[in-house]
Amino acid sequence: MARQTRQFPQGKYVLRTPHVTQDGQVYAVYMYYYWKGKQIRRSVDFFVSQKD
Repeated sequence: MARQTRQFPQGKYVLRTPHVTQDGQVYAVYMYYYWKGKQIRRSVDFFVSQKD
């Protein structure tokens, strides 16, 4: 039997920060997922601080 295709991609959400972070600075949240065998990174237009 063949594997069922998904109606939408499923992935994980990641807060991308630089190596040296600043207090009170907000950073973008990205979604990583695989589509047709390639990893894709997309911004979700959501910004949070590292403490949140």
